[in-house]
Amino acid sequence: MDQTLLNLYKAVAKETGVSERKVEYIIKNTFHDIRREIASPSGKDILLHSFINFQIPFGRIEKAKEVATLAYEKGKISKSVLKKAIKRLETKDGK
Repeated sequence: MDQTLLNLYKAVAKETGVSERKVEYIIKNTFHDIRREIASPSGKDILLHSFINFQIPFGRIEKAKEVATLAYEKGKISKSVLKKAIKRLETKDGK
């Protein structure tokens, strides 16, 4: 593992009194979830308690719809896959 990350986990653990293993778990899972939500063009609000609240820009959702439609038109995906993609993009929770 990257020495910089190990040093970060160690410093946070020392400052907070939490084990290094727990600090690593919290940081990795938090940023994993953030990356997943940012990559998902669902338009969900993302709230990081005591940090920031932001929303995926609507234009990104529209762009994702265009990309899916173009893939369908080029024969790269089926009509049913296109419909599922559009439906997922249009629902607030992305499901």
